[in-house]
Amino acid sequence: MVLPDLVLNRLLEHFGDHPLPQPLIFEINNTLTGTISHCGVLEFTSEIRAAYIPDWMMDSLTLDNGAEASFTLRSLPKLTFVKFKPLEYAFTEIEDPRVALEMALSKFTALTLGDTITIEYHGKKYRLYVSAVAPDKRTPPAGCVVDTNVEVDFDTPAEEAPPSSAPTTLELDKEFTGFVNADEFQYFMVKIAEASKAVKISLVSSKGFPDLYISSSSPSVRF
Repeated sequence: MVLPDLVLNRLLEHFGDHPLPQPLIFEINNTLTGTISHCGVLEFTSEIRAAYIPDWMMDSLTLDNGAEASFTLRSLPKLTFVKFKPLEYAFTEIEDPRVALEMALSKFTALTLGDTITIEYHGKKYRLYVSAVAPDKRTPPAGCVVDTNVEVDFDTPAEEAPPSSAPTTLELDKEFTGFVNADEFQYFMVKIAEASKAVKISLVSSKGFPDLYISSSSPSVRF
């Protein structure tokens, strides 16, 4: 976000000969609703009594342009775990959602329980709700994601899967990452050029114990 240089001057006066905290993280409070989030500072170049924060944070805090909010400098712990709930099912169809998320998180300074962040991947935008963080001892639970190793996990998407369509084609020797909701199937097809060669299929689940069904006569493989 961008804040007035007056804020920087006051911080320098407050800390005196001591260095400023890094990164600088402010708690942003919608004074009408009490909704809270946290954000890092990009620069101090805005007009007096004006602040510019990301669009996704405006939506998450239910703030309109020109609305009033309070800003308080905070010291947050380093997060070690964050769980996200995709709001669009399409996010689960990304080839590698974890890689997409890791790339996006490099642009964030802090996350707060209840945030709905927006990330962009290959020209498309996806909304992710922060459904859990650790450590979670403060109120509201929040933490810094700069210079720390964060384990991420995913909840079931808020949006239901679209009607089943053609199976996804898997390539040999290439890993595929996806989601399967409880009591649902996902269909795949593997093209094998030489039927005489053995094929090994491995399924690794980050949560739960999914069943894997394989058929050489059906056009689909499902799990």
